[in-house]
Amino acid sequence: MSIRDGVGEVGGAWFSDNIVRKIGNGENTLFWTGHWVGSSPLCVQFRRLFNLAVHKSISVPKMFLLGCEDEGAGWQWRRRLWAWEEELLGEFRILLSDISL
Repeated sequence: MSIRDGVGEVGGAWFSDNIVRKIGNGENTLFWTGHWVGSSPLCVQFRRLFNLAVHKSISVPKMFLLGCEDEGAGWQWRRRLWAWEEELLGEFRILLSDISL
């Protein structure tokens, strides 16, 4: 656990920084509920955004095709986001910025 969390290491968690998870083409991996990034599914890590999302059953590649950038069509919500939800979305985008498909 200490190695994974980077305890005692200079420069962060080398273990998680050097692990790659391959999901194939991603067509069978759901963006929100699949376990493909982080320590738990995105619907758990970002529960509030998941509850507000229009596309709950979208695959990883389809979400990225729609767009995960600032004004991407992948981000469709049931209502306008409040300020603190916008901040949460910013954190979410930072997590996704390290993903390459």
